Amino acid sequence: MRLNGGAGSPLGPLQITVAICTRNRARLLERAVGSVLPQLDAHTEVLIVDNASSDDTVAVATRLAEGCAAVRFEREPVVGLAAARNKALRSARGQWVVFLDDDAVAEPGWLTAYLTFFRALPSDRVAAVGGAVSPEYEVIPPAW
Repeated sequence: MRLNGGAGSPLGPLQITVAICTRNRARLLERAVGSVLPQLDAHTEVLIVDNASSDDTVAVATRLAEGCAAVRFEREPVVGLAAARNKALRSARGQWVVFLDDDAVAEPGWLTAYLTFFRALPSDRVAAVGGAVSPEYEVIPPAW
């Protein structure tokens, strides 16, 4: 989703905010953020939005934000993914917002692919973009 402007950073305007909304998934959050960090540059940020977690997700999110200047942490007390995503949209500093679920992993090149796509189209032509999701199962799923 494109936002107007982009508040920017000391190194220039931010282009992409990777928003990760989470609730009670500390272990998975760390994995999701870890998959994005190697892909960041000076014009991208990660925004973690905690959605009223009752486990150690807040501690993990705080540690991740304190350990990397490109990671920010916000809280949304109203439970629900819609509330968390709206908080992310209000808090994002990037011109574009890309959502990554807390149980997902961004494959190498994921962020570059989005940025390349956004830059290739006129700015008023993109409102939303999706991508392929490849599931990873902790157990073998039944043959539905």
